[in-house]
Amino acid sequence: MTLSKTVLYWMNEYYSGFDNIGHNAMMQLLYLWIIPNGAWLVGSAYMIYSLGGDIIQGLETASAHVKDE
Repeated sequence: MTLSKTVLYWMNEYYSGFDNIGHNAMMQLLYLWIIPNGAWLVGSAYMIYSLGGDIIQGLETASAHVKDE
């Protein structure tokens, strides 16, 4: 959910012509908006990938036990 909300936040800015953040200088924008929001994108995507792999591995293990019985 965090990833989708952050992507939505970025798309809102893009499609509104950067009305909410366009008045900032590039260095302020980089340090106060791009880096923090980019961290949310990268961190959330990594957690989805990592935890999704764990879930799939657990489901494969559980289905193997059912077939063996």
